[in-house]
Amino acid sequence: MFTIVWLPVATATFGLVPNDIVQKALYIGALFATSVIMAAIGMYTRRHPELHSIPERQLRRDIRAETIASVMFAVVFLVSVAFPGIGYWSMVLLVLIGPVHALLQRLDRRGHAGTHTATGERAD
Repeated sequence: MFTIVWLPVATATFGLVPNDIVQKALYIGALFATSVIMAAIGMYTRRHPELHSIPERQLRRDIRAETIASVMFAVVFLVSVAFPGIGYWSMVLLVLIGPVHALLQRLDRRGHAGTHTATGERAD
């Protein structure tokens, strides 16, 4: 919850000082931390099925999406700090989250194609 509560503070500093690395680090860092925590919550939830009724397949998909988002936020963070002149334009890289997730889903389905249980059902 701290990262969610912190986000308005980081957002309020957005644009106050142009090309301030600390400002970018606080804002993008808060988004990165939120994404990492969401992935961790998903992993914890997956290990404790008694806490939820989410289908395993959906849980795996959600964890994968949050992990991809975390990696992309880390890349955006590094790019924005390494190249301060780019400013927040590095966040355009986040548009890749969807295509990367779709590609990994396709590869996962292709890898599981033909994998069936003893009863003849697909093992997803």
